[in-house]
Amino acid sequence: MRMKLTSAYITLFLLAFHNFKICNAQNLIPNGDFEQFIGCPLTYSQLDSAMFWFNPAVNPGPGGSPDYFNQCAGNTVSSVPGNFPGYQPAHSGVAYGGIIIFTQPPFNAEQREYMETPLLSALVANTCYHFEMYVNYGNECIFAVEDLGVYFSNSAITGIMNFNALPFTPQISNTNGMLSDTVNWVLISGDYTAAGGENHIIIGNFNNDTATTYTQTTPFGTFQFSYYYIDDVSLSVCTGTGEQHPGEQGMFIFTDPLSGSLTLTFPGGIHAGTIKICNILGKKIMEENNISSFQKDIRLDNISPGIYFVSVFDGKNYYSSKVVLGRN
Repeated sequence: MRMKLTSAYITLFLLAFHNFKICNAQNLIPNGDFEQFIGCPLTYSQLDSAMFWFNPAVNPGPGGSPDYFNQCAGNTVSSVPGNFPGYQPAHSGVAYGGIIIFTQPPFNAEQREYMETPLLSALVANTCYHFEMYVNYGNECIFAVEDLGVYFSNSAITGIMNFNALPFTPQISNTNGMLSDTVNWVLISGDYTAAGGENHIIIGNFNNDTATTYTQTTPFGTFQFSYYYIDDVSLSVCTGTGEQHPGEQGMFIFTDPLSGSLTLTFPGGIHAGTIKICNILGKKIMEENNISSFQKDIRLDNISPGIYFVSVFDGKNYYSSKVVLGRN
């Protein structure tokens, strides 16, 4: 197909090539950037609106209530960048999660919230995995803490009936000191050698009040609790975290945002692969199986303008990325 390469199209094409290269390593965290959602959050306590993420506690009820924030909300409670804990653009995209991880006694009894998600596949024993997440401290909080981490579980943790610290020891914890930055996103990362069979992660503060290290950041904040935004959560095999370059095993996506066409290029080839494309609500709009090729051209006729998610699985490697498609 011959296309007229206007300056606007060339710019979009180059941006697509630069921004949507895929890393070799599979991110085992589904929807780690919180961009895929079932519905826009209307108020507090709606983490379940983000696809794959859920609250391990019973709520409404006597348990914690983690939150979901998305620009589509358009309100002062759960929108992005402005919401009830403060003001913060997303680390990437337009969405993120958030949790209370401490409330200074004696204002409230021990108060914890956690966010949980299944992994795309169970961890393999004696294999090293690299974990990352970005966190930001809510502007309206009085107290910041050091204690934030991730626990790898071999089963889903559900039905928690209180706000207490969960009785687990996180395998990866914050090493940045006091998490008090309200402007920049702070990276929490670490390596974990799997025992084998771990298939869920839980993010939060697993220390009780006595063991939690905290400090007062301002006496003029609105909230006596410590609140943190969470974004861009990832987990991958330690040996596969490098960025892909042309000629290496992996995948590149070239897009024509104006027509809605894609070209998927596999420098190392792909055999019996599966390609799926979903919209931002998680609805599948295309799937094709048994792909064996070095290149695959896809045209999506009459596609609505917006963000879409492309994923490819070849039985061993998993690749995924966001793309912007559709006519304006």
